Amino acid sequence: MINKIFFILCITFLLHNTAQAKGFFIINTGDEMFPVAAFPQEIIEQDEDFKNFQVGYKCSHFGILWADFRIWDCSLVGINPSEKDTYYELPEVVTEYLKSKPEFQEDKMQRNFWNKFGMYILILIIVGYFFTRFRKSSSSE
Repeated sequence: MINKIFFILCITFLLHNTAQAKGFFIINTGDEMFPVAAFPQEIIEQDEDFKNFQVGYKCSHFGILWADFRIWDCSLVGINPSEKDTYYELPEVVTEYLKSKPEFQEDKMQRNFWNKFGMYILILIIVGYFFTRFRKSSSSE
């Protein structure tokens, strides 16, 4: 039963576009954008170009089956919600202003459940799989 669930889980994640197959696991690396919030009104008043963008973070990441095991090198960027994976570098003045606001800190990145907690679920599945295999082999002796 666990073998079937694990197999279905792996096949489900094979349908995603941006990844590399490295043996049995799907390894995904590169840059990933995480939106935070809309630009504050003070910045939009100074520059109307920010009106259609969101504040976000561009981070390098390493993941297995689209569950991020590590993210690093995060920088504030402007994200256009209608253009996936497109970001715009922000002027230093805007970046410093946004970093000073608590609502634009890195811990406010909007990451989905699987992206944020998937590594723990994968670890539990793998440990559970080996635990049940160990129990079956020791009970059959």
